[in-house]
Amino acid sequence: MTEMVNWDQQQADKDDIKSNLLKLEDSVATQDLTIAIVKDVVSTMKQMMNQCICQYYKVVEKAIVIPSKGYKIEGINKYGSSNSALMVRDETVDYSTAQIDHKDTEAHWYRTYFDQDEIHTFFGYYKSGDPVLISIQVEEEQGSDKRQYRIIHRTKEAMDQRKVIQDSFLLNAPTTSDASPSMIQDSTWKTIIETTVPDISFQDLVRMSKDQLLSSGIHEELVRLDETSLHTRYKFGVLLIQPGQTKEEDWFSNQHTDELEAFLNIIGRKVALKGYTGWAAGLDTKSGDSGEYTYTNAWNENILAYHVSTLIPSKPGDKQQIQRKRHIGNDIVCIVFVQGNQPFNPTAIKSQFLHVFIIVHQETIMSQVVYRVEIVSVQDVPDFGPPLPEKSAIFNDKKELEQFLVAKLVNAEYAAFKSPKFAVPMNRAREGIFTNLVEKGYKLALEESQTEENMHVRKHSKSASSSSSQSSFNSIPSPSKSTIIREISENIVGLGRRRSTQDLNDRPKSTGSNSMKHFQKGSRKFTEGMFIFVVVVVV
Repeated sequence: MTEMVNWDQQQADKDDIKSNLLKLEDSVATQDLTIAIVKDVVSTMKQMMNQCICQYYKVVEKAIVIPSKGYKIEGINKYGSSNSALMVRDETVDYSTAQIDHKDTEAHWYRTYFDQDEIHTFFGYYKSGDPVLISIQVEEEQGSDKRQYRIIHRTKEAMDQRKVIQDSFLLNAPTTSDASPSMIQDSTWKTIIETTVPDISFQDLVRMSKDQLLSSGIHEELVRLDETSLHTRYKFGVLLIQPGQTKEEDWFSNQHTDELEAFLNIIGRKVALKGYTGWAAGLDTKSGDSGEYTYTNAWNENILAYHVSTLIPSKPGDKQQIQRKRHIGNDIVCIVFVQGNQPFNPTAIKSQFLHVFIIVHQETIMSQVVYRVEIVSVQDVPDFGPPLPEKSAIFNDKKELEQFLVAKLVNAEYAAFKSPKFAVPMNRAREGIFTNLVEKGYKLALEESQTEENMHVRKHSKSASSSSSQSSFNSIPSPSKSTIIREISENIVGLGRRRSTQDLNDRPKSTGSNSMKHFQKGSRKFTEGMFIFVVVVVV
């Protein structure tokens, strides 16, 4: 490898490597091989190897990024005199409306579409014991009076299932002439759920009322759960590499330069930290411990703040630059601004979080300052946009460069969250929150259902008691019509007899013929009256 490098033009690096070799030889010759000495020897050998590799890719390959195991590169990874590497594009691309990749664009469904008056929430468990939570919103189809059902099917898996179905696709779904959505029968809910949610039985679910959903706080918890993956505030590192620097200690120790200042004014706006009330990405805005200034930007309702290494104060004697690395080392995406032709080695930075590096290489072509861009990311980070321009990754338009980098930074963070390093713990945390939420909701909904059932039973018992009393009253034997007529007839006949006797005693005595006439006349009137009365009673 060393034969391919023009060492005559790399005297400083040559002397550095010779010094390390002498130091290594002296350590082995004069000291016992303790663990500490072995570690120093290994560290020195790694530094020497890194220097050799960097010089090779710098001088021979003319690379911007050193290819490294576990990382992938987007771009031509070349600078120099080749036509393709020097091509400056005449046309520009508008990146202001670039799409955000790997973002759950429907995560806002619950907040946006689910009206509190028409939310129907079901908690339950699969046969396997895994929790399930289903939210259904009943609404009218756009431009129609027909109903449709907006459904969110949540499980312990990270991706929720969301769909909209029309009632015309459901055999037992209610029509628009039915009662209000709150009066939809269980048979209809059974059809909707078992048709759209696989492997679930309606009998394994309990339904929570909208009042209970709101009063218990579960409604707000669902909003937060669904939108966990959405971000509007971002923080990104900015690191400076100067000629000949190959180690992170050198990178983090750099001081501010005019070239870096000009680049920062492209990608952001300078703000004073003290008293700043906006998004500062964790930088101190009171005492000045994080420096006097930083840079921020905004893009499509997203707010960006930068951790610029050269603007964060460093403590004297701190070779590892703890204060600076504490911020940038905990970022996920970092811009590496390179002055000179020193290639960047992504493995030289020790960080558990940094997964994407956007390399910006300042060059001068035909007396014009331009910026060449390369992307290097951890291997298991999925690809993300916007893609680099096909013809050349050189930007000479500052506005285009700003729009591209801002969109690329935001997309890079969303893509990094899909890598196992972040996705596994995030999914595990969501699973725990979701399981507890379903357990809480299922218990409350079950208690609510049992309370309503008990109230229904008591109401039914009271109604049954009243019916029993009425039934007892109605069960008393009543006389038949013939018995009533007979008793009334006998009473009337007796009354007629007493009345007739009294009339005869009160009347003056008459001859037999007159008496007979009066008797016959009175008997006829009495008989007619009795007949009429009896007829009325019978009818």
